[in-house]
Amino acid sequence: MKKIFRLIAILLSISLMSACGEEIPEPQEPPQEEVPEQPEEPEEDPKTPENSETYEITTADELVALATAVNEGKSIVKTALLKNDIDMSSVTTWTPIGNAVCPAGAADAAITGNAWTGTFDGNGHKITNLKMVSAGTEAGRNYGLFGVLAPGALVQNFIIDASCSLEVTATASLATGIVAGYVYDATVRDVTNHASMTFKGKAGAVFMSMAMIGQIYCNEKGVIIDSCHNYGEIKAENEDNLEAGAKAYHIAGIAGFAHALSGSSAMTTISDCSNGGNMTSAAARTSGIVAAMNRNVQLVNCENTGNQLNTMPKTDGSRLGNITCNITDGCKMTGCVNRGNLISTTAGRCGGITSLSNAAVFENCANYGEILTDGQYRGLFWGYNTKNAIWKNCIASGKVGTYNNGTPVYDEYTEAQKAIYLGIQKAGTSSTLTDIDYQIGVKEPEPQPIVEADLSILFIGNSFTKDAVEHLPGILKAAGLEKVHMIHMYYGGRLVSQYYSGWNSSSDYKLYECLPGSSTWTTASNANLAEVAARKKWDIVTIQEHTGNAAAWTWNDTAKGNIQGL
Repeated sequence: MKKIFRLIAILLSISLMSACGEEIPEPQEPPQEEVPEQPEEPEEDPKTPENSETYEITTADELVALATAVNEGKSIVKTALLKNDIDMSSVTTWTPIGNAVCPAGAADAAITGNAWTGTFDGNGHKITNLKMVSAGTEAGRNYGLFGVLAPGALVQNFIIDASCSLEVTATASLATGIVAGYVYDATVRDVTNHASMTFKGKAGAVFMSMAMIGQIYCNEKGVIIDSCHNYGEIKAENEDNLEAGAKAYHIAGIAGFAHALSGSSAMTTISDCSNGGNMTSAAARTSGIVAAMNRNVQLVNCENTGNQLNTMPKTDGSRLGNITCNITDGCKMTGCVNRGNLISTTAGRCGGITSLSNAAVFENCANYGEILTDGQYRGLFWGYNTKNAIWKNCIASGKVGTYNNGTPVYDEYTEAQKAIYLGIQKAGTSSTLTDIDYQIGVKEPEPQPIVEADLSILFIGNSFTKDAVEHLPGILKAAGLEKVHMIHMYYGGRLVSQYYSGWNSSSDYKLYECLPGSSTWTTASNANLAEVAARKKWDIVTIQEHTGNAAAWTWNDTAKGNIQGL
């Protein structure tokens, strides 16, 4: 402003001199003011797990840094976010995030050390080339991508690629999970595993486990395991543990052992989870979903399609079921389905749903798998039960019989004896059977006659969509609207951008279909959106993406492009 005033003054002076006839001197440049040097802006320190509550992870080194800071008690991270796929090929030895100690098995939880307490959000990204080896010699030093999840922790929304693997060679009692070793009053949801899991542990007659989640424990808050899916192959060796109870080796697709504090009212809820990995195991307890529902557990809408071949080295030593091996009093199973075959070569006690059902409650469950064992304790629902369980609105399909060195001989009972197909009941006890649909010898329900549709609807979405449309076929049927064709393409935790980018390539959807006139959904696997969309002209399409992710609320050019692309 001062410069402007000086310039005006000079011009006025020149004008006056000219008016008086004076010689006008050459104008002089005003002296330049010295401008003080401005201090340079200090460079912002790079974000680290030690100085950031929100920590964005873009590289393998940054993921390792998070684990190191958490385990050393130096991390202040409350939320960790994957910003892209993470290639872990440079990491030769993995130490879990939250490498705390917590006793595994039927003991009550007592965490020693630094567990993971915050939110880990994978944003739908993949972890690739991570080779995990659980070689622990210290009891309770549980192992996985995460070691121990403390109360209130949340882990969600990522994919473990088939290039990853988990191998258990431990020699102490511990829980191992490719996602987490031990989950205590915490939540894991929308996680998909394609990596193989191999058990070679040798600890003798003590508890050990291997699954996506090694062990679950609830005390006050409860545990939620939702929309977790395993497609990785499961293999388990066993030479030194002949236990069949809580000290057995526990192998499963989703969770090894689910437990709760005695007297606690908190529940573990395992919902909309599935196992598609085949299981070859010599462990006494091996199952597609959870090996042992030991206390305060409910399973909702879980499905196993993996086959199991069990070679437990002790005759009549295994307790096998393709949904769970053992479910205790007060637990509940709703809407769970087994489609995998179960074979015991050493006369194990086998049931399509569970080996031992105790006094639990089962509603709207179904078995379509073949159950083969030379042991006398076998059934489409349970193997041998000593208490009075409740079974309601369940489907008994598939076959049951003896293994007979690989040449099956299937059981045959009269109409009056058909309840024996379900399993063997201890003398003096009697489980309650209500509205059981016997379809013995039928691998899958008979296909519905095809009726021309007046309306065709394609649903694309995760468990929120599944919950919303679960009873829609029955509602339409009851209303007399029998010319509606529906397909639900289900995948947990997928974003609209991922629906678009994987249009042709992603064949990992679960396909639920309701043909016109049907009152139920049927299930198929390995479908992609391009193939299903091309089947016919769809009148209505709904698209629902993962609601726990910020991208679900973004409306920018990228989001618009994804929608337009779809």
